[in-house]
Amino acid sequence: MKKLNYFLLAILTTAFFSCIEDKLPDFSECKDSGSLSHLQTELLGTWEWQFIMCCPESNEGMKKDSNAYLGTKITFFNDGTGKKEDKSGIEDFSWSLKTVDTNYFGIDSDPVLHSIFGRLFICNDNLWANDSYRDGADNYFNKIIEAQMKPK
Repeated sequence: MKKLNYFLLAILTTAFFSCIEDKLPDFSECKDSGSLSHLQTELLGTWEWQFIMCCPESNEGMKKDSNAYLGTKITFFNDGTGKKEDKSGIEDFSWSLKTVDTNYFGIDSDPVLHSIFGRLFICNDNLWANDSYRDGADNYFNKIIEAQMKPK
């Protein structure tokens, strides 16, 4: 009987913890990113990559990966330039916003920023680069520095 109680406790504990999911930022109230000029203003500053939700495999759904772009920071300046810092070093880029999927905006950059691809949503210092609507990955960033002037 004692072994059965331990077995039941182990099953219940496993079931309880398997139901707890990592909490995603809530974009439900901010899904409409507003006008192009509003998004351009909100995007200015430095964003630190947090995690990617990617690549459904069979029936398992999206998987969270917190290491893919670990340490990546992307800064957007108001003159249409930016700076990406990651494991491979520092890279400058140019950027603008473009219409994506008819009613949304995305980044057009040179060179391409692979971690910010798809439709952009900003809410409460969280940036969601949503590309899963067309079988891509979703990347999540937190704003760590507000808009700043480009260093000379």
